[in-house]
Amino acid sequence: MATKTKKSNRGRPRKDFSNMKIKKEESNIKRPRGRPRKEKKLEETVNTKISKHSTDISKLSKANEKIQLEISDANFSSRKV
Repeated sequence: MATKTKKSNRGRPRKDFSNMKIKKEESNIKRPRGRPRKEKKLEETVNTKISKHSTDISKLSKANEKIQLEISDANFSSRKV
């Protein structure tokens, strides 16, 4: 009679990690894929943002002036009830 070992035959065999090489830390860095982004200079971005918003600011300032005039025209007198 052959002697039985205690090794179970069921399921997936365990992966042998004794042969595995330790990966370098550099391989962990994610590298960008596809088309590289166009690098903009800081001055350019600031100037474009300023030019975009300058019209809005001028419109708002005009509206604000109108409101200020309306307020100055109106007389807030305290009425006795």
